[in-house]
Formats: sequence, C-alpha cells, structure tokens
Amino acid sequence: MWKVSIHDIYYCSRAVDNTMQHALNEICIAATKGTQETQDALEYFINFCAIHPEAEIIYRASEMILTINSDSDVAYQAAPKSRSRASGYHCLGNLDGELFNGAIFILAKIIKSVMQSAAEAKCRGLNMDAKEAVPPMRITL
Repeated sequence: MWKVSIHDIYYCSRAVDNTMQHALNEICIAATKGTQETQDALEYFINFCAIHPEAEIIYRASEMILTINSDSDVAYQAAPKSRSRASGYHCLGNLDGELFNGAIFILAKIIKSVMQSAAEAKCRGLNMDAKEAVPPMRITL
C-alpha cells in the first residue's frame, strides 16, 4: 500500500497544484479537533488529489517583471475565531501586463489578527503579499 505524508501533499500544493492550499489549511486547522467531519473532509481531499493527478503550471517566455495580483483576495471573517483569509498570486510577466504566466508563489494564509472591517482585512492581505515579494523574491530575481 502506498503511503502519503502531509509533507508530500503540502509540497504538491506549493509547487504544482495551488488550488489545494486553502483546503489543506482548513483541514490542518480542523485536525486538532479530530471530529468525524474532519475525517470526511480529509477523505474528500485525498480523493480530489487522486482524481486530479495531472496538475501542471505553464510558464511562457517573458520580460521577468515581478507581478503581484494587485487585487489580492481576502475573505473577511471566513476562518474560525472571526479570522480572515488572505490570498495572492505572484508571477513573472511583461511590462504591459498582458502576459498571464504560471505562478511562482501563491499566498494562502489566515490572518492571525481579528480584523475590524473588510477594508482592514484587504489592507492586511496586500501587506502580506508585499512582505513575501520584498526583499526575498526581488533579491532572488
């Protein structure tokens, strides 16, 4: 029987199939409770991974301009304990912004602080995106 560790799934979600990241975050948070609902969610997630094994990222030749989705997605109070969820898409593109390239980084995190409004959560999400890009990615590029 083939065994899969959480590290294997986490690597796959970070390196290849970024559609898994929010679901994986939710399952890891719920795992501390160990309910039947968590078990069902984990089984559903594992089945999703088994059914969709051919995920791929497509990179096209570009001018290698670091582009961060300026409209980072934030889900206000969508996580447990009134926390918000932030996500962002970082890719390399052209100066005109016309080229849509594969992601080099996907932000998928829960904002630890409780935000007072959706606007405050949005600002925090943008801040989290900027912290990931400057300086680590800019220096690497």
